[in-house]
Amino acid sequence: MYPWQPNEVLYAADLNSAIGPLYSPSTSISVTATGTSASRTLGDRAADVLHASDFGVVANGVTDDSAALAAWWNAVNATGKVGVLPVGTILCNSPITWNIAENRRGGIRIEGPSVQGCVIDVRNAPATADGGAQFLLSCTSGPAFYGVFSNFTIVGNNSSGPAVRLGRSSLVDEFNGFRFSSIEFKNTANAANAIACELNGHFSNDFNAVTTNTGGARAAGTSLRIRRASFCRFFGSFSGAAVGLLVDGTFTFANAFIAVNIEEVTVGVRFAGSSNSRNTFVAGTFIADTCVDFQAGSGAENVMLAPNLSPYSGGVISSGVTGLSVLANSSAAIGNMLSGGLSVTNPVGRAAELNISSQSDQVAVVNLNRNDVLRWRIIREIAEPGSNTGGALYFEAFSDAGAGLGAVAWMERNPLRFNAPRANVSTDLQVPSYTVAGLPSASPASRICFVSNESGGAVLAFSDGTNWRRVTDRAIVT
Repeated sequence: MYPWQPNEVLYAADLNSAIGPLYSPSTSISVTATGTSASRTLGDRAADVLHASDFGVVANGVTDDSAALAAWWNAVNATGKVGVLPVGTILCNSPITWNIAENRRGGIRIEGPSVQGCVIDVRNAPATADGGAQFLLSCTSGPAFYGVFSNFTIVGNNSSGPAVRLGRSSLVDEFNGFRFSSIEFKNTANAANAIACELNGHFSNDFNAVTTNTGGARAAGTSLRIRRASFCRFFGSFSGAAVGLLVDGTFTFANAFIAVNIEEVTVGVRFAGSSNSRNTFVAGTFIADTCVDFQAGSGAENVMLAPNLSPYSGGVISSGVTGLSVLANSSAAIGNMLSGGLSVTNPVGRAAELNISSQSDQVAVVNLNRNDVLRWRIIREIAEPGSNTGGALYFEAFSDAGAGLGAVAWMERNPLRFNAPRANVSTDLQVPSYTVAGLPSASPASRICFVSNESGGAVLAFSDGTNWRRVTDRAIVT
């Protein structure tokens, strides 16, 4: 049957002629995937995604992978295929710019193996990308949409700016519907101007990342800087810096920060730009020397809902709350709640109550404004020496410019009385009426009453602290 005999030495040439070639290039072998109908070569199937290792990326942390990583990015940009990063440390001694091409503006996807499974190390690269960063993501051809970047880390060492800049500093880039997930950005420089990650021009994006500056210590720089972002959702942790989250550009608007963790920082959240409004923080923890610092002119209608604001020993919850409301069932509640109308409706079987409670060393205040300018204030004073004294309630008036005009009236608890030094009664004034036998104590002085059966006839009387006297002749009432 076969052209050889038992125990005969066989040569490859004989087998090739008998049953065909023993070897053929594996990329040319065609296979059909289970459940499909079309066969494809292994080479075609392997090229469904573009792996950086196939472009020469070594990822050993020693070899400079700058050129190989750039070649891989260019191929991803040209083909639109998913770009895959390898396990290991990709050392790049040149700055990296990933500029999204015109034909990739509709979506590009970069995947790593895990957050710390792949580290792109640009610590030795000069910070010349976009004139000040070590890593830059941009799109010079116009607005970009639906990009996905996940499961890798970028670490830099830039003492004068951001290690990672997502969007050019000129704010001309527009990233829409992007997702940055399971990703970490680090800057190991211990310097005041160092920034782990800077965001410029983000809209309707999801940003789920960890950013750290100075290796996690509460030292210098900024963990996450936002210069322009709107309608985005932020998750993750922004820590290990002088400032955890810095919003200092313009029009960072209507974003949601959900359960973010900011700690090991001097200032947790700082708003310092202009028109940064209607941002909402939901839950989350803010552990810092100063938890929140919302500076004058930085924006309005920003809200924190049930946050954990926990200053370090000797620290403070806030150094400024302009444009911020904190709604919480604790002493962390600060600011004003803005509403077109606030009503309190009782639940079934319970009274409707509106409670305003302050700490013992703070006043309780209700401000009534007109176009955000104070007109009236109701204030409960701090001091309460005891025996039901103190804690008076004042009604104060303010000018058109919001300057104080003084107290119109105030109420005291002991003695129970209402004081109105500038009272102008426009209707009949009625004072308490007593018989001589029913007159109360004449102490304290300065009270007035009507005595209906005084011996000289009905008369107004006043107290001098000891006796009630007729106002007509100062004689003691009899």
